[in-house]
Amino acid sequence: MNLNKKKYQLDNAFLRRLAVISLAYGMFMIVVWGVIAQTFPDGIEPPWLFWLIIGLSVFIYIAFIVIVELANYKRKP
Repeated sequence: MNLNKKKYQLDNAFLRRLAVISLAYGMFMIVVWGVIAQTFPDGIEPPWLFWLIIGLSVFIYIAFIVIVELANYKRKP
């Protein structure tokens, strides 16, 4: 355990990283939902499948943020 490490702080760089992740993920999800819309023109049935897809989308978005922040935290001296 290294006690000399600085505590993690939210700063403007975090907001920039969050903006980049959000824009990239938004563009990715536009493509994903476009493919889903073409595959299921009458809507996604059963309804639980629709909510599963939305839940996984939110989970993946949060995971991307955590992964990027962990990588940034590990990179700092």
